[in-house]
Amino acid sequence: MLINYYEVPKEGKIWVYQANRQLTENEVLRLENELSKFISTWESHGVALKAAYQILYKRFVVLALDQNHHAASGCSIDKSVHFFQELGKNFGIDFFDRTQVFFLEKEALKNISIKDLRNTIKEGNMKAESLVFDTTVQHKGDLENWLKPAKETWLAKYWN
Repeated sequence: MLINYYEVPKEGKIWVYQANRQLTENEVLRLENELSKFISTWESHGVALKAAYQILYKRFVVLALDQNHHAASGCSIDKSVHFFQELGKNFGIDFFDRTQVFFLEKEALKNISIKDLRNTIKEGNMKAESLVFDTTVQHKGDLENWLKPAKETWLAKYWN
């Protein structure tokens, strides 16, 4: 059952899917339509799940679940993963590429491959104070602090 994103409590479970490229306005509209249809039928053991979504920076899709209503089962989580895999095929987007680091630079979203990280830092294109997106957050309330200085994330080792 599709609910408003703001109705999901802070302790609600979230999954952050990152697109390997920026979405166009048209793709955002199409994606919103597909997400609404999926969530409207998403269930766990025959019980409709109360869920919502949010698209951030035309790059991240947050699937949010109100676990106070009903928790997701392994099968329902698998359905959501398959849904995003199918979306990726239809849109020509990889939502599962975890080799990218996303950060803000002068209000602009940037991403770099993990393999290019050392050179990017060495060249000064990412600094210890650069705000990095922590896409491993698991609860809706964590999104309030998902932007962190690189030196306060797993990237800290590059400045020590």
